[in-house]
Amino acid sequence: MRVPLQSIRFAALGLLLVACAAVAAEPTPENLKEAERVFRDVYGKDYDRVIKATAATSDKAAFGKKLWNASRDSRDNPGIARVLADKALPLVLADPTGLSVAIEIRRSQLTDGKDRPEQLAALALVLDRAARAEKAEKRTKLGVELVEVYREAAESCHDLGREPDAMAYLAKAKAAATLHLPAAQATILLKDIAGDQADHEAERKQSAELKRLNAILKDKPEDPKANLGMGLHYLREGKVALASQHLRACSLPDLRTAGELLSNTPKGDLVKVGDAFRAAVNDLPADKTVLLATARLQYEAALAKDPKHPDATRLKLLVKDLPTLKLAAPTGAVALIDEDKSFAELFGKTEGASAKIAWIDGGYAGSGCMQVSTKTPKQIDYRQGPVPGWKYVVSEVPGPTEYRYLRFAVRVVSGTYAYVHFAYAGYFIGKPATGDRTYTLSEKPQADWVVFTRDLVADGKGGCVIDAFKIETDGEVQIDAVYIGRSLRDLNRVYPVPAEKK
Repeated sequence: MRVPLQSIRFAALGLLLVACAAVAAEPTPENLKEAERVFRDVYGKDYDRVIKATAATSDKAAFGKKLWNASRDSRDNPGIARVLADKALPLVLADPTGLSVAIEIRRSQLTDGKDRPEQLAALALVLDRAARAEKAEKRTKLGVELVEVYREAAESCHDLGREPDAMAYLAKAKAAATLHLPAAQATILLKDIAGDQADHEAERKQSAELKRLNAILKDKPEDPKANLGMGLHYLREGKVALASQHLRACSLPDLRTAGELLSNTPKGDLVKVGDAFRAAVNDLPADKTVLLATARLQYEAALAKDPKHPDATRLKLLVKDLPTLKLAAPTGAVALIDEDKSFAELFGKTEGASAKIAWIDGGYAGSGCMQVSTKTPKQIDYRQGPVPGWKYVVSEVPGPTEYRYLRFAVRVVSGTYAYVHFAYAGYFIGKPATGDRTYTLSEKPQADWVVFTRDLVADGKGGCVIDAFKIETDGEVQIDAVYIGRSLRDLNRVYPVPAEKK
């Protein structure tokens, strides 16, 4: 997906979710039944009085706000939190003074899954109502968020294969921009939305083409043209190993040679592979950048394997001259720890004999992850000041170099708990939270990989800078794929997915 120009959108990117976007336990029917009983016991009489038709709408909204505040304070009890929020919503919607609370409630109800587009649509209805209640000159912030919510709904539908719904939500995003935003700002967003529509259409066509190629290969696995098409598709995605399986059966001699050599790696001659990709440019000039960038990857691998390669001088000049394969990735998301063992090595140097910190093979969705082991409860942290290169500003309304959401994968291999801390907010797995700005993500240690997503503004109760990292455990814990993002859309676009889930 393309990443649009951001000059006006930043006002809303951080507002798409609030608080526990991440992995709060889903209440069971028993939890909800008990929560209803507690609600009636504590609030029943006041609630019955307020919901009567004769009650003033302002009184309803005020009582709804009270229930919502109680819901937020009950996040550790998902049943109570759910019941309180559900009771609060119709009350705060009864009066314009409660619309801001209704927006918070709708944001908190967003979850990942097939129902997300409808949940976003429900949030959009409240945002639209709130924007219409404001004077034109005060609608901008709500208007921008409304447009972003519709755009995320469109992307969710696109991911679910619901293309007509995706296009309908983009049409609503256009209408919202035109209605609620000043002309100059609306023009910028309308251009971005048109880009979204073009991207969706391009992906639809690509999906149809891949479906066609797969159908051909199912009947004729050696079809040269279909293999060429699939090979080029995987090269554009940077999946050279997968591409090689198709290229060796394609119709062009140079690419067929590259595919055959790649399939024999590490025995294959990496320099010859690179030369074959460069030669293939003559037959496929439209794919010149992809082919040359792939050639560069092979030359770099050859130099890494043998720095004193007989052809090193030529290879170094080619690496300097050839383009780099740039895969589409949002600028609104940053990997703090993922597929780079240098951080684990740096982190380990600060601990001496207090713990074993290593980069090991196998990870959540890649080749490796960071592992921390200790036999006694021990806090493992970066003690030599801020982590080099880490200075990420957390903001409720993120700008171009600011962020709001955190997502990471973790598993407790052994021991009773793990505690992961990022600068100012800490997360317990297998142990109740203790202290301010700490949260329990799971009551039991998870032996399998679990992904958590957090709203750092809500968890940290304000803004700060992420520049530190700690882990505490009484056993062995692994952490991988640690990303921060301006919005959940940005995280969703780039966050790695295990091969078995693709």
